[in-house]
Amino acid sequence: MVMLQRAPVCPSVIQLYEWFDRGDSFMLILEFPHPCEDLRTFVKRMIRVDEPIARRLMHQLVLAVQHCIDRGVFHNDIHTKNILVNTDSLELKLIDFGSAHLVKEEGYDSAAYVGAKQFTPPEVFQSPKYHAVPTNVWAMGVVLFYMVNGHLPYSSVEDELEECALDWSPRVSIECRHVILMCLRHRPENRPAIQEILLHPWLTTRILIKERLGARMKLSVGRLSQWSRLMVSLLSI
Repeated sequence: MVMLQRAPVCPSVIQLYEWFDRGDSFMLILEFPHPCEDLRTFVKRMIRVDEPIARRLMHQLVLAVQHCIDRGVFHNDIHTKNILVNTDSLELKLIDFGSAHLVKEEGYDSAAYVGAKQFTPPEVFQSPKYHAVPTNVWAMGVVLFYMVNGHLPYSSVEDELEECALDWSPRVSIECRHVILMCLRHRPENRPAIQEILLHPWLTTRILIKERLGARMKLSVGRLSQWSRLMVSLLSI
């Protein structure tokens, strides 16, 4: 994590304030975002996330992953419980680098993979090696699918390897589906680079005021002031 703190830092990666070597372990002093919850809880509470919100969160996640790769760090375990969302501001934080590796061009041993199974790309199950960027891209595709559909793309490893048909919500736009399908290409060499995702029209198109105001945001925060701050945050995109 020390490598990620080189300026300029990324606001979408959890910040390390201090660390101590205790001989048999390390103690880390980390940023404490508040109020926040993990993305899995956030999506479950909303049933699914409307595209204006999903776009903002996905953009921050892609920037966080790009920052890690640029600093030579491969997160290796991107999933919805390792992503925090500030429920006031919609700011996202990528957390938990306990499975991270240094970026290696030659890749990593698939047998040693320890990431969450539902976010694991098919090459980990089918090939002796997997690589940092295609693995991160697959995981981000799963995250985006989960946000806009309210469930994971595949219910089992077998379904993933057999490329079973995806169960889409009819509300998901063609452009959003295209981003997801790019990320979930089964051959890792066919997945987009991180910069390609950032330049996709779905992520770069300005959100219309009408779309922002019409977003179905069932946050159940229980306080009008918190709802107001969230709307202001969304409208500031």
